[in-house]
Amino acid sequence: MTVSLNSVPFLTDNAIEQQSWNLIWEYAHSESWEISAPIPVETIAENYLKYQIEITTDGLFKEPEVLGGIIFEEDTIQINGALENQEGRYNFTVAHEIGHHALHKNWLNSIKNQQTLFSSDDIPGILCRDVGKKPRGEFQADKYAAALLMPEGLVTASFKQVYENRINVSTIADSSPFWDNPYMRANTIAEEIINAGNFNNVSKAAMVNRLLNLKLISGIEYQKNNSVLTFAQKGVAHV
Repeated sequence: MTVSLNSVPFLTDNAIEQQSWNLIWEYAHSESWEISAPIPVETIAENYLKYQIEITTDGLFKEPEVLGGIIFEEDTIQINGALENQEGRYNFTVAHEIGHHALHKNWLNSIKNQQTLFSSDDIPGILCRDVGKKPRGEFQADKYAAALLMPEGLVTASFKQVYENRINVSTIADSSPFWDNPYMRANTIAEEIINAGNFNNVSKAAMVNRLLNLKLISGIEYQKNNSVLTFAQKGVAHV
């Protein structure tokens, strides 16, 4: 028997935002840390949630499209070694796996408890790939990762440091030919917000998408960046 991450319970964007903020607040309270960017997702995963992060190129991780995975019963997050020198993608992938922990671990465990889902050699984990059609659970983990790395309040405050009003990047700026391309304009804005808010552990593409999500910019489509797609590891969550 298999279970699809399309079958995860529906969650509103606000609920996902709240869950990510709850984790930030709980970590900050436990460590007496003043919340600020960059959000230390690797430290949160290892020191607060007690996951071991394993960077590997073995087995399925020899495939470049396999970005990361989480094995709940072993308290392990696996990250493809190819991402080790790509700080933005690495951190987004760690945050994405934390999203699976926060949003889907209890759901998968409840299914396991209700049904004979795993054989003795099954590993109850989720393996994430950068190919294929994205199921609902992956959208949720992506949204959680974006909210965790780029909390709404911090991003909005940084944006207001630089710009007075929301920006439609499809409107050509007469003062700068460089900004004639709306995607280049969006990337420039993202870089400015990253610098203003010290979001130095995220990619420009991730920030562009976050600014679109928060409706601080408009006029272009979401960019493909660190999104990861999931299939089961040893029959756990087939898509």
